[in-house]
Amino acid sequence: MTCEICRSPISLFTRSACLCGAALTLTLGHSLAQQQKLTRKGLEPLEKGHIDLTYIFEGGSWKAFLSVDEGKLLPINDPVQGPGSTSLAPADNVMVAADHPFPNGSRIARAEGSEWDFLGVGPKEPLWFIPQTNWNCVWPGIVVQGPFARYLEDDLRINAIDDWVKFTLRDVRFTGVSDNGVYETSKDGHFSTWNTSTRGLTAWMASVDGIDESDAYFISGTLSHAHFTWGFSRRGVYEIDLQVSAVHSTTRKTIESEIATYNWAVGGYAQWLTRYFSTRSLIDPTISGPEADVDGDGFANLTEYAFDSHPRNPGSSPQTADEITTPQLLPDETNRVYFCYGRRKQLYSPQIQYFHEFSNDLQDWQPMSEEGIRVEDSTKNQWEVIHLPLPESPSKRHYYRVRVSLDS
Repeated sequence: MTCEICRSPISLFTRSACLCGAALTLTLGHSLAQQQKLTRKGLEPLEKGHIDLTYIFEGGSWKAFLSVDEGKLLPINDPVQGPGSTSLAPADNVMVAADHPFPNGSRIARAEGSEWDFLGVGPKEPLWFIPQTNWNCVWPGIVVQGPFARYLEDDLRINAIDDWVKFTLRDVRFTGVSDNGVYETSKDGHFSTWNTSTRGLTAWMASVDGIDESDAYFISGTLSHAHFTWGFSRRGVYEIDLQVSAVHSTTRKTIESEIATYNWAVGGYAQWLTRYFSTRSLIDPTISGPEADVDGDGFANLTEYAFDSHPRNPGSSPQTADEITTPQLLPDETNRVYFCYGRRKQLYSPQIQYFHEFSNDLQDWQPMSEEGIRVEDSTKNQWEVIHLPLPESPSKRHYYRVRVSLDS
């Protein structure tokens, strides 16, 4: 693509534009007619409603699935409950912790006090959590059913007799920006669970200090249903492995389930990925990472996220006739030229950063002056439109771009 006046190259990969003089004609359209659209590979993320991690012991084995409230999801053919049920396979679905301030989202500041150190973040640092009480986003609980025996559980957090069912944390895998600043799979994202009551704080699971048998939660088989609070230390995709065990009421033997994996998308970028990628692809940085380009159109995932285009559809563009999304040069009523584009509001997507830069040679990039910048609300929810005035009479060729980065 070239500027129609000076015939200089314009790269949409870097989201750049050329300004060679006061008069300018620029076209930023994509040619979609020759592009083959890819089918969507993601699943609808679980963002709203009451969801239960359900474990039923019958016929000599455990059956595990996600059970959702009627009307929250479309019925599917489920191997456990049969056709028309509203239960889902844990490993093939993703629950979401939205990166908005609580109570409209999951992000809070960690409380002060050493009793909260098990969360893996410092006092007043960001924490993403799913409360044990009902709220206006996803609300996961636990349900158990089966012939469970009563026994004395001597864990000091319990120390009581009941027909206990134990949920043990076996592993936590995190895919996101690690301590090294690299988007990769690591142990740098920490997961925890706890309850608060009139008796105070009870921490159940915490991966920050390693995982052992003490990272467990106990539910009464008699009551059969409970909730705890879920916590995540940073934005990214989490795989959480849980195993369930109980004592059989007839054989008095311990019955253990297979390990089940539960997926969580924490933060705007991870949540966006779930719209387009399967759970297997989410945890593969070569596919879901910000530098990956699975559709081969020259736009990395981070660029597709920054401007809300489709990472699996080559040449896709979110731009519509009445909305500014991708960077473009537009004049106002006085013919002053502005560098314009749509970006995600930081309140809802603080992980992504936008930087305005210019260059004379496409090699040395410098920050642009933001004097006179105008920020307007977009017609798209959680977006805004930037209008940045450019020099009125440039003496030489200039290039402009928006550079984006992804923080932890």
